[in-house]
Amino acid sequence: MSNILVSIIVPVYNTGEYLYKCLDSIVNQNLQEIELILIDDGSTDNSGKICDFYSKKDKRVCVIHKKNEGVSIARNVGIQVAKGEYIGFVDSDDWIEKEMYQELYYYAKETGADIVMCDACTVYDGNKKEADTISSLNESVLLNKKEITPLNLREIAGSACRCIYKKELLEVHAVQFPIGLPLSEDRIFNLKSMGNSEKFYYLKKAYYNRYVRTGSAVNKYYPNLLEITNQYRREVLNVIEKLWGTDDSYRQAYNQQFLVTYMSVVYNLYNLDCPLKMGEKRIELKELVSNQDLIEILEECNILDWKSKLLKRKQILILLILGKLYQVKQKKRK
Repeated sequence: MSNILVSIIVPVYNTGEYLYKCLDSIVNQNLQEIELILIDDGSTDNSGKICDFYSKKDKRVCVIHKKNEGVSIARNVGIQVAKGEYIGFVDSDDWIEKEMYQELYYYAKETGADIVMCDACTVYDGNKKEADTISSLNESVLLNKKEITPLNLREIAGSACRCIYKKELLEVHAVQFPIGLPLSEDRIFNLKSMGNSEKFYYLKKAYYNRYVRTGSAVNKYYPNLLEITNQYRREVLNVIEKLWGTDDSYRQAYNQQFLVTYMSVVYNLYNLDCPLKMGEKRIELKELVSNQDLIEILEECNILDWKSKLLKRKQILILLILGKLYQVKQKKRK
């Protein structure tokens, strides 16, 4: 197949129930010069057969079956075999509007941008929708690296599924998804790709639909989430220092995001799948408030006398209550 404009990589793992809707939305894109790369990551349901079905009926579809190694490795495999001028990513339980890749590719060529991003909608069980937009940018805009403010960077370096990336950019700078980080791998990837790019275009239109379902990664219990969060913070800071400089404003902007991420450690303890008993949860919370990475963030944010306050029984109780409220919210969604 020649003249491939965009290679679309979809990691697939046990999402057979949602896969037809996802793949139909891709093969029916207005932009026909696409390549769809399906990475079956060791699925044990009918996902692999569905992938094969699409490859037989559409010559633009390529399927790779492999053992389960996680989304980062699956995406990296897709990047290695992609033949398109640009590369995009779609999660296998999401779907996209038919104009998406036509519009993203048009603005990439029109502006010379290495990366083009659009807005998204977050869709919950029950079809409730929430707009997922870049609040720090009021309109579509072309930015060079120096024009991306710390606040812009914190917002735009999120999901990789809303973007297309010039393949040459990823190849020249060896940009890949981080291995061994089960959460927020998109952010590391985007910080690296945007840090090496010359031009970035933001299109303030929503073309990507992100489905949050019971059992998806965002609702999953992670037994070592505090360690994962520490690892994530350190990797983000390393990339920022290497590619965005030692300007403290970038670090400060991310400290606010880090605080939200550490709060997810509390929510994780009250996930419906969490097997820990109340006493074990209290121990985990005490480990959280004495965590050295969190200490650094709070000190840099000038939160005074934080340790004596957080370690008091009442503060632990507040965390317990927040966790309970989150648990109730989860049950209502089910």
